[in-house]
Amino acid sequence: MSRRHGADSAWSIRVEGGAVSQPEPCAGPAGTRVLVEDLFFATPARRKFAKSPRVESSHAENVVRRLALAAPDVAFRLGLTSAWSLTCPRRTGPPVLPPFSRPVRPMACWRLKASAAT
Repeated sequence: MSRRHGADSAWSIRVEGGAVSQPEPCAGPAGTRVLVEDLFFATPARRKFAKSPRVESSHAENVVRRLALAAPDVAFRLGLTSAWSLTCPRRTGPPVLPPFSRPVRPMACWRLKASAAT
């Protein structure tokens, strides 16, 4: 689901079993939300090699953390259960230049609860 600031409605697209639906208007706040459920439902081989839910959730968190570091001007939140497990706020302002280093943008990510990696 995605809605631009100032738009009248949000739009949603569903992908089920590889089939992509047509965009449909829906109610929703400004911004973009991606919801992934039952990702490997049609891939029994993946289930065979999947680790514990704790390990798999740790891998998902690492992917979101990397995305957040690559796009500091975008906010990311990851919820693996009913609560948010990772929050990376949007970074605004000029990049910070540490002494004797190339330009970098600091990125703050907070874990809101203990994750599988700890």
